This record gives sequence, C-alpha cells and structure tokens, in this order.
Amino acid sequence: MISPTKVKKEKPLIIDVRTPKEYKEKHIPGSFNIPLSDISNHKKELSKIKANVAFLCKSGNRAKQACDILKENGVDTRVIDGGIQAWEKEGYEINYGPKSWDLERQVRFGAGSIVTIGVALGALVNPWLYGISLFVGLGLVYSGITNTCGMAFLLSKAPWNKVKHDSKTVLKNIKGDTNVA
Repeated sequence: MISPTKVKKEKPLIIDVRTPKEYKEKHIPGSFNIPLSDISNHKKELSKIKANVAFLCKSGNRAKQACDILKENGVDTRVIDGGIQAWEKEGYEINYGPKSWDLERQVRFGAGSIVTIGVALGALVNPWLYGISLFVGLGLVYSGITNTCGMAFLLSKAPWNKVKHDSKTVLKNIKGDTNVA
C-alpha cells in the first residue's frame, strides 16, 4: 500500500484498473487505464515495465487483485491506499469527464423498477404476476450469496455502458512514457 501523499512525492507510474467508463468519468492526470479484466491478458507486457508502478481503482479492492495477479509473475507493485476516493479526498488534481450512472446504481434502479411493476401487475392484473417480484428478489439473494450479479453482467453489455478502449494501445503509450525505463 502507498498513500496518496506518498504517490505525489514518489511519482510512480499509476495504472488505473477501473473500467474504461469509470476512468473516462474521473481519473488522475498522467495515469493509464488498463481494466482489471485485461491485467491477466497483459501480464507479460506489464512485467517488462521498469518504472515503479502503483495500481489504482475506486477504493483499493480491484487494485489489490491486479497486484496479486502480477505478483504471481514476480512483478512488485503497490496499491494506492483508498483508491481514487482517497486521492479526491486529499484534494489532489483529478480530470473529470461526463457523468453517468455507475453499474451498481443501474442495478438498483432496474431491480426496484421490476419489483414495483411486478407488484402493480400482481395487484391489478393477475396474482401470478407477483412472481416477477419474487424472481428479482431471489436474484438479489443469489447475488448476495455468490457475490455475482446477473443483472449487472447484462447491464454492462448495454450500449450506454460501452466505452471504446484498447489496452494494447495503452501499453504502447506506457512504454513510450518518459517515466518508464
């Protein structure tokens, strides 16, 4: 772990492992976006970076996973403690892009809407339609038990959640960065 204050002093190469959509909305100037989902695919290229590397995400959890993946290949990296939330709290510079609803908020809105519609249809049309709300409720329970979310997976594929991103191009830019030996 490395604190945001120490990052400002040491100036490591910052790799942001959040989704491209999250990165587009808010990121640290000079950071590079390689989503956690792409880290495993680029272990070889990332292991060649000779710069001091610090991983960043929203709070630190995904960055820790990225560190663990690269540690298996003998790459020493650190996590920015508290993620971009801590960076922002310290008042350090952040580049802001257009705001949109994050996936968790979309899931809550979608689940709440479907449950409400199911209850209304069950009351007004046919009691069997309460089953719609039951189905969503069971899905939420399953989501909590397994720490996965089918609705989030489906929503992540929606066109409004797509941001064009190519980690290979980002890696080429990292290699050309003056901070990288």
